[in-house]
Amino acid sequence: MSGSTLVSTVAVTVAGVAVVVWAVALIVSDVRSRRLPNVLVVPVAAGAVMAAILLNPWALLGLVWAVVYAVVPGIGGGDVKLAIPLGIATWWVSPYATIVAIGLAGALSVGAALLVRQRTVPHGPAMLVAAVASVALFMLTGWAG
Repeated sequence: MSGSTLVSTVAVTVAGVAVVVWAVALIVSDVRSRRLPNVLVVPVAAGAVMAAILLNPWALLGLVWAVVYAVVPGIGGGDVKLAIPLGIATWWVSPYATIVAIGLAGALSVGAALLVRQRTVPHGPAMLVAAVASVALFMLTGWAG
């Protein structure tokens, strides 16, 4: 393995671990308090916007996820802010990945509500799982574009 390949592998691994830690922190917070703290969401949202501006401006179209959530009744402000980095990340892979993630997040939340027999459930965990599943589906199947 060459030096640059090793550095790339380490960087991707560290970034992946950081994303997992971030997602777990958000899930725990949302399940416990029904809040997605700004301190966890806003810096990542700002970083995603900056990365898209610099590296892939078309990915900013993923903000459609946040726009949709901003106008849907019952969606919390934390969910709208979380939709910013998730929308950019999924659109970066494929516009269809964003559409799939939005639909899957809704389906997961409805399923969770039915499972626990509650009228409402925290939506952040479903958003995170849906985004990861959608990106994985599109990347592993070669549908990413």
